[in-house]
Amino acid sequence: MEENLTARSAQLSKSAAETEDPAARQSYQRAADALEGQLDHFRRVRRARERALARLHEDVANLERARFSLTLLRGPDCAAELDLLHERLQHGAIAFEELEVAPTRVRA
Repeated sequence: MEENLTARSAQLSKSAAETEDPAARQSYQRAADALEGQLDHFRRVRRARERALARLHEDVANLERARFSLTLLRGPDCAAELDLLHERLQHGAIAFEELEVAPTRVRA
């Protein structure tokens, strides 16, 4: 999709540069600008998706670590491991919430 949008935008910019008609040039340029806006949005969505996926992988790894650690630990070490897990998962939740709020700010 990104390659298609890039190619279309480039073709429209080329058409704008080659035409002698000022009205056609403006139309071509507005169309190219609109496609550039779509490209920008597409890239932001892809980046947000990648960050969310990375955060999910991190959370899964933390949960796996906790599962193995908690089966081996007893006593005060268990509490320290639980505190560490809680901190990491809370950090992940906060980062995910910030990620959800950020696109809303961009639209406003």
